[in-house]
Amino acid sequence: MVSFSGRHFHCSVPLGMSSLLRNCPRGVPRHVQRIGYISTSETLNQKILRWLDVTGMLTRWHSRREFILDMDPYFRKNSGMWTEWERKTLLFLFYCCTLATPYSAYLDLQELKHQGTKPPRPVSLESRFMNQRRYDFTWMHPQDKFCSECRPVELECKKMCFDRYRSMDYRMYGFQRPRIQTFYSFSTW
Repeated sequence: MVSFSGRHFHCSVPLGMSSLLRNCPRGVPRHVQRIGYISTSETLNQKILRWLDVTGMLTRWHSRREFILDMDPYFRKNSGMWTEWERKTLLFLFYCCTLATPYSAYLDLQELKHQGTKPPRPVSLESRFMNQRRYDFTWMHPQDKFCSECRPVELECKKMCFDRYRSMDYRMYGFQRPRIQTFYSFSTW
């Protein structure tokens, strides 16, 4: 049970209940009823400030009490020793770090993006392991001897090559099944 008591008011509410005033007796004093009152005549400046203060930063800047209540209990006990200048300096540093975080994350991502590109280097000389597109790969995959101009990792090249040979009535093994089928069914054997 949660208990709320004021000068002229006492009420006990079970923990599962959502509204304090709904579960209390009808004889609630006027000063308790006025707590939830929200003014509908809000000026444009008040509305802009309310929407700017979604995170509570402006409230913590102008209210020492809200600043202290927002802290962890371990740090809250020492906050009475802080001067107003120290409190506002701490908030200013926090705001600067908060505003700089997206920019620093952007810079980190841009810094990592250059790793996907090759640095400039001189052209390599033709040798046994350079420019492998010119060489025959039938020694590596004898069953693919029809498509020796394609490297083993170029699946799209091999698929077009196999389609070309299949249209010439050659029996090709591979790329005949959809890619989602990962095993053979016994009906095709």
